[in-house]
Parts: sequence; structure tokens; C-alpha cells
Amino acid sequence: MWLSKQLFPSNPPSPDISRGQATGCRRGALTIQAEEEHRQASFLGPWGIFSVPIQGADVLSLRLSGESACLGVLQTLPDTLQPGEILLQSAGGASILLKNDGAIVLNGTVIPAVKEDDHGHAAV
Repeated sequence: MWLSKQLFPSNPPSPDISRGQATGCRRGALTIQAEEEHRQASFLGPWGIFSVPIQGADVLSLRLSGESACLGVLQTLPDTLQPGEILLQSAGGASILLKNDGAIVLNGTVIPAVKEDDHGHAAV
């Protein structure tokens, strides 16, 4: 009983989530201006994918137990992006689109999917 109360307190701290703007990044930590300024905010994202929001980007910030984190950047999806596709895009205009048919579009150049034969080898 004591252990379960320690692991799962009856009144856990409630998170404070707010909308703000990324105002800078220094030494791998973000500064977010929301209702109050969040300094040294961590950035949450998928493992292995690293990005820094551009200055002025609309972000969602989380404050819990005195720690701040950026939950992500608010964005508008391109009309051409289909469910299941992935688009990586930089502020400078570079892009990689992974399409549902297996093709890759690299800065506008289409790289067709490699078709395999019945033995798992690339078809010629």
C-alpha cells in the first residue's frame, strides 16, 4: 500500500501546457516566450530526429515540476502530403519526401522505388 502511494500519488502535479514562440536556442536548449519565458527548455521529439525550431515558430510548451519542454511546433500540413507519407523540410528549402509507393523525392528529383523479383533481388 505504502509503495503504491509513493509510485502513484493521489494528487500528481498537473502539467501546464501553453502556446508560445521559439525565441532562441543556446547549447541545445530552447528559449520559449509564452505567458512567461521558459529558458533551458528541452525539445521532445521522435528518437533520432533532431531539429531546432526557427526563431518565431509557434510552439507548444510544457511545464511540469519546474521543468520546461517544447512539445513541438504548430504547423500546417501541405495539401499534397498523403496519409502515411513523411516529409522532411529545412528552413532553407531542402526537402526529402518518402512516398507511399516507395519513391523518394529529393529536392524535387524523383527516385523511383526499387522493385524486387520473387527472390528478393532488385529487378533489372
